Amino acid sequence: MADPPDFGYSTKFQLPSDLLVIRQVSDNEDMRKIDYVKEAHTVLANAAILFLKYTLRISNENLFSPTFTYAFAHKLAASIAIPLTENTQLKQDMESLALMYVEEGGAIDGTQTKVGRATASKLLNARLRG
Repeated sequence: MADPPDFGYSTKFQLPSDLLVIRQVSDNEDMRKIDYVKEAHTVLANAAILFLKYTLRISNENLFSPTFTYAFAHKLAASIAIPLTENTQLKQDMESLALMYVEEGGAIDGTQTKVGRATASKLLNARLRG
């Protein structure tokens, strides 16, 4: 953005319009965390460039994963089971299946994510050395 923040930070960055939740903010590709503040649709930070890891809004249903689609369909079925059929067992079965698909989707997503680097703090290193 053209205008710098009024105080506290050197730079103001516009957030993406599809952002739902900020997961991590960094000033380098290694994604080392930096201090920042979120204000409305901007991030304030002391950085020349900003790297952002975030959860985005997906509005194109063709991009939904199959497990998400199944989980959503079963959750929807659970929510209408009682009004349509008055069958509590059907509702419970659909909720169980929805939860199973959510867990399956999380497991699949978890195997596709790069594992972050673990770093030790100076305090931990000092304690380990003795």
